[in-house]
Amino acid sequence: MRYFLTGGTMGNGSPVRGIYYSSQASAARPLLPSVATMRRRIFTIGEFLKQRRLFFDGQFFTTEDIIKFSANKLGGAHLDFNRTVFEKLDRASKFMKYGGPAPSRAWAPDCERYVILEPQSFEVLSAVHIEVIAAAASLVQLHFDGAPLLSLKRKASLTTRAKRLFGKDRGQFVMHDDVEMPVFPPPSDL
Repeated sequence: MRYFLTGGTMGNGSPVRGIYYSSQASAARPLLPSVATMRRRIFTIGEFLKQRRLFFDGQFFTTEDIIKFSANKLGGAHLDFNRTVFEKLDRASKFMKYGGPAPSRAWAPDCERYVILEPQSFEVLSAVHIEVIAAAASLVQLHFDGAPLLSLKRKASLTTRAKRLFGKDRGQFVMHDDVEMPVFPPPSDL
């Protein structure tokens, strides 16, 4: 396996939990255990920061690595063009990207693999972007002495509720387990 992204975000209304790329034949089933076997767990902040979130070319990257990379290399805290510490993580973030359909026939993503996760979007995200979103979502779910610090309530806007009432909410869709996500360009080494 060359690449694995933990995920933990939503893509087109469904959870994104584990995306991988491998040139190894899969015998019509995933090479990794099903996400159905994953369980929810509460981590200490130290465990959370040490959690492996991305694998690329034989190396794991932790939550802490990804946060530091975002802050120091992508300009989240300051921008450092000369820093080489994060060179492999930079390559991992450029290997596979995610987003919407190609805006034109002439468009080509600046990555080896491109996965369409949001059919209505034109924003392109790397693994680092997805993991930063997942880390932020995890931090919102902080617990203190076993109790959540925040209680978030989800409420659809009046417009969304009206669209759902009249069957016009395009954000809803049905996910089929036997359909693969489109990959651009198609894998040639399988």
